[in-house]
Amino acid sequence: MSGEELRGLAERCGIQASYRDVRDQEVEASDESLAAALEALGVQDGTIPWEDDPGVVVAWDGKLPRGSRATVVTEDGEEADPSAPLPPGYHELHHARGEPSLVISAPARLPRPEGHSWGLFVPLYAVRSGRDWGTGDLTDLRELIEWTASLGGGIVATLPMLAQFYTDPFEPSPYSPVSRLYANELYVDPLAAPEVDTSDEARRILADRAFADSLERLRSGDLVDYRAAAAAKRRVLEPMSQTFFAAPPQGFRRHLEENPDLETYARFRATCEEHAAGWPAWPDDALVAVDDPRARYHLYAQWLAHEQLEAVGAAARERGSGLYLDMPLGVSGGGYDVWRYRESFALGASGGAPPDAFFTQGQDWGFPPLHPHRIRSDRYRYVRATVAYLLRYATLLRVDHVMWLHRLFWVPEGLDPSQGVYVTYPAEELYAILLLEAARAGASVVGEDLGTVPPEVTEGMDRRGLHHSYVVQY
Repeated sequence: MSGEELRGLAERCGIQASYRDVRDQEVEASDESLAAALEALGVQDGTIPWEDDPGVVVAWDGKLPRGSRATVVTEDGEEADPSAPLPPGYHELHHARGEPSLVISAPARLPRPEGHSWGLFVPLYAVRSGRDWGTGDLTDLRELIEWTASLGGGIVATLPMLAQFYTDPFEPSPYSPVSRLYANELYVDPLAAPEVDTSDEARRILADRAFADSLERLRSGDLVDYRAAAAAKRRVLEPMSQTFFAAPPQGFRRHLEENPDLETYARFRATCEEHAAGWPAWPDDALVAVDDPRARYHLYAQWLAHEQLEAVGAAARERGSGLYLDMPLGVSGGGYDVWRYRESFALGASGGAPPDAFFTQGQDWGFPPLHPHRIRSDRYRYVRATVAYLLRYATLLRVDHVMWLHRLFWVPEGLDPSQGVYVTYPAEELYAILLLEAARAGASVVGEDLGTVPPEVTEGMDRRGLHHSYVVQY
């Protein structure tokens, strides 16, 4: 394939053959970089696997694009008049031939609240008190929201509070979570759970002098010891989970029915512990049984996290305040989301950033990027789930590196960041998902748009009513 043909194929697949750097100089991608990016996308011998996919249609304010004359079936299973505004939701456009297209019916713009407000940003691990176990917890967060509201503040923001690896493997960064669909049990408050009063073993551990001394050491340390803090909390939560599963409440059973993947997640985490490794290093893909005590621990921990996060969100709403949660750009390559939604990720590349004045060699962030075409082929199942999960609790959602809605810098496997390329994403469809889920939750969206951001990103955010981010000094 000639260089010209390679560039043409790359551009058809959404790979940018050049970009402008921080000095406004044009940087041309090499043939090697374009070929490697095409390979990461799964393009072989010039064949584009997704060209015959049924597609996605955005109905802004419920209005289908002109010429959409096929039958519309709403997400409730009702047939709708395609000439009339559709209700908000995910619908199907049925054609005479082939598979139906996904229709995302979303408000064209999110309303921006009038006036100004102030609030606090603090990582939850840094919210320390006389009762903490080495980090703050969700009870502390609720109290912080109530205290802030009592002073007239309207927002409490924190870093991602999503599930993480704290044993082997060990990945403590909140921007490399195990999953963007499940919570970090490190922030559960065991003393707020009913089982703390009914588990004899948990009460014995809590009454033990040596255990109390270990908590005091965690509490008084200058640094967060994630391994020790997570181990201390788990030591109490495990016997509490045994008590819980002796007679699980009806609310938990409903929660499982509403979240059928939760058992799979718990089994995945238990299997990681079985092999002391993320899924790529497992000897096979078999999961441990759901009744394994380790799996039951993760089920119980996620149930508590859900209950306590709901209480935090309710406290914020009752106070007229906002809980501001953070959706990180990536997830751990060895974690649950990449294992469960493998086709949604490009496993032959990493997300990153091109060279700039500070990182002169560029950046490789080490996580697999979302595959822009396969997430679309899958009707954005994973993307919809990640946004909806955080908006169950948040009234304000921060989208990390919001530029990814338009394009993301990929570093193909085997190349260094200076050889990376930009890959484009279906921005209008991704905005539609954000706006639909935010409108359903009565929430607002903030984009992290700091640094060198192309004009189309700023324009897209303004058009759709997303808030911008600013560094105060500038």
